[in-house]
Amino acid sequence: MALGALGISLILLGSGLWFVRYSIASFMLGAALSERGADADFQFVNLDLNSAALANVRFGLETAPDAAIPLVEVRWRWEGISPHVYFVRAVRPRLHLRMDEGGRVSAGALERLSGGKPGRRRPSLPAIELEILEGQAVLDTPFGPLNATLQSSGTLGEDFSALGAIAATSRPGEAYALQNGAAELVVVSRDSNISFRLSASANALTWDNARVTAPAFRVLGRVPLDLSRYNFELNGRAANYRSASLSAQAITAALSFEGIARDTELTPETWASEARGTAGELRVGDNSLQHARFEGRVDGADVRGQGRWSLTGGSFGGLALVSEQPSANGVFRFELQGDETFSGEARVVLAQSRLNEAAQADLRAAFPDIPDAPVGPTFAQAERALDAAADRFDLSIPIAMNASEEGLRVQISAPAEARASSGARLQLAPLRQDSPALVLQWPGPSVSGAIAIELSGGGAPNASLLLDTVDWTPNAPFEADGTLTLANWRAENASIATSELGVSIAVQPKGGGRIDLRGPAHITGPLGDGEVRDLVAALDLGIQWGHGWRVTTNNGCLPIRLGGIDSAGLSFANGAFSLCPLNGALIAADAAQNMSGGFSIRNLGLNGRMSGTEGQPARMSASNVVGLFRGRTGDFTLALEADAPRLSIAMADERTLDVMLRRRLTADARIADSWSVAGSFDAGTLTDPALPGSVSAIVGTWTAEPEDGKPIIRVHAGEALLTANRPDSDEDRPLFNPLRITEANALLQNGEISATGSIQLDDRGRQLARFTARHNIDEGAGVATVNADRIEFGPELQPYEITEQARGLVEGVRGPISVGADIRWNAPRFARHRHRAARRRLALNSDDPNRQ
Repeated sequence: MALGALGISLILLGSGLWFVRYSIASFMLGAALSERGADADFQFVNLDLNSAALANVRFGLETAPDAAIPLVEVRWRWEGISPHVYFVRAVRPRLHLRMDEGGRVSAGALERLSGGKPGRRRPSLPAIELEILEGQAVLDTPFGPLNATLQSSGTLGEDFSALGAIAATSRPGEAYALQNGAAELVVVSRDSNISFRLSASANALTWDNARVTAPAFRVLGRVPLDLSRYNFELNGRAANYRSASLSAQAITAALSFEGIARDTELTPETWASEARGTAGELRVGDNSLQHARFEGRVDGADVRGQGRWSLTGGSFGGLALVSEQPSANGVFRFELQGDETFSGEARVVLAQSRLNEAAQADLRAAFPDIPDAPVGPTFAQAERALDAAADRFDLSIPIAMNASEEGLRVQISAPAEARASSGARLQLAPLRQDSPALVLQWPGPSVSGAIAIELSGGGAPNASLLLDTVDWTPNAPFEADGTLTLANWRAENASIATSELGVSIAVQPKGGGRIDLRGPAHITGPLGDGEVRDLVAALDLGIQWGHGWRVTTNNGCLPIRLGGIDSAGLSFANGAFSLCPLNGALIAADAAQNMSGGFSIRNLGLNGRMSGTEGQPARMSASNVVGLFRGRTGDFTLALEADAPRLSIAMADERTLDVMLRRRLTADARIADSWSVAGSFDAGTLTDPALPGSVSAIVGTWTAEPEDGKPIIRVHAGEALLTANRPDSDEDRPLFNPLRITEANALLQNGEISATGSIQLDDRGRQLARFTARHNIDEGAGVATVNADRIEFGPELQPYEITEQARGLVEGVRGPISVGADIRWNAPRFARHRHRAARRRLALNSDDPNRQ
């Protein structure tokens, strides 16, 4: 009886469970999906011991499901008390995927499905029969939806095949567009393996305003059902790619990956990957690489790996240079566990390089062509040396990289070097042995370091720039401090040298900056046909730029000391003066390249001697010298004014030559491809006992410019008053009455003055004659020729009005007379012979010797 009751109870319980099996199955399946993070809904429409059918399966929101399947059929067989699924059918499944503007694909709620708790063995694919009927998928993209079809049949590992396709589709747009794009996915499973091929192509694709023409790619993969190993290959090509900062032509790419999985998980235990890529032309900004080729390989074990890579090209153009043999290669190591570190070394080589045309023009323009200035020969020699070096050189840059959870660190720890075929060498190296030259760090980014930059060889100046500190962070200035040393910068009889000239650099993040120079600079070089010796400028300057540029002194005036200066037959030694800024800057230019600024030199006084064997003492002075810059950069004028300039030369014990302007001398010096000077003078005087008289009230204009490498000074349309010297005794009379020199033109060239002009009586401005004269400055000797083709004597003009020496000798002269006179002088002897020489010529050249 008891056993019967128990049997009836089990039957009733089994019957009750069978009647509520849908609810129990729904509960258990829903709990399993919920445990794996899925937001799902479904209905059991059939459930027996060997199969089940679910209707209206949905993942995601009811109004916008990520996946919807009207009907799913599942069949299984029992092995003991465990069911094993061997058949799954999905009827008209609908899958909704989304791709954002970054190219990331989202499956929504399906992404939250996980594999559950890790097992003791790695996951595998079951050998089940999988049938998909009339499947569809929609991929939402920034240029619009793409519709795909999907169907499959057969048993995995035996005779399975699947096909998915996106028909040719066009989606017009501006920032995002697709032209005739299509894709196909083929999956085949045989011999316990699964292989797939994904291919896609389009006539054109525009993505975030970047356009790709004729893109195509193919992905091949092969894995066994037990997922113990996997192999993938990707091949792609495109006719061209163009974005705002990057463009490429004739692009190909290939990537392969092979891995052997762990026994307990899909993570690879050992793996290897190779990558290759080519481009007929690759352009990044203003940089271009022709026939670019990239190759790389990575080998790994567990979470560690190491690899190597190389990049070559037919030619590289950018960074202001052109390289015919560019290349880069490196090695790297990484660990993807714990600190997740990455490190590597690389070397960039730009062989057979040259600066491009614009850079070479800028290099030449950086050295002004001023051969007659003290810095002219050294600048010209440096320009020639650097110009030759820029025509052919090899550049090598070593780079080291380190990355960890704290960030990325890129540094230059070994010397970077450029070697020119001319012998010139430029090196950037760490300043200290225990620290790198430059370090670039992320996050930040930030730059720091200590650099030694050395230039030598090939005729270039020996220069050393040692920067003790280099610092930069975002929204902060780039700053560097150090010293500059110039040695062996020589050319002909010119040189420039500095010893540990202090240099401070600050560049503002939004443009503009400042360089400060502190210390002495030594300069020797030509000045016209003379020279400057041992000029020492005690620099304390600030050079600022940003909306223009300006050069200012940091502490008032700039002291300048002269070891010596030779010019125009004069030699000065041990002079000193101060250069003081005007209008807030020594020289400046605004954003429109308009020049301004200037300088003043107060109470200028230089003592020296005449050049030559006798070396007569001389002194040059001016109460104030002012220089103002005008014009535009590259073609500007330096307007000079000298107040009361004076030059005094003690030619002998009783002979001093004085040239003085009671007012001012002006000069507008134009500096462009060459130089020229134009100016004026007034209230000038010239006194020299060796001359027959003194010259005063000198006015006129003057110019200076180089001819055949030497300066020439010209005076145009000058006027002066010539007054005879006092006679040697009271019994003698002056050689001539005051004369006015007009239409005077003079030329100073090679130490000699030549002049022409007209002579008038100062009284009533009566024309007398024309003259030519030459005077050798070094010798103090010269000759003047005076010619009067016709002087008409009469009541309006008598000979004594020209010279008092004729008074009483000839009176009441009437009629014309021609006069010629050669007046020679040679230091002191001139005073004893000048009167008789002039009288003889006057008588001999008279039209009628008997005329009174």
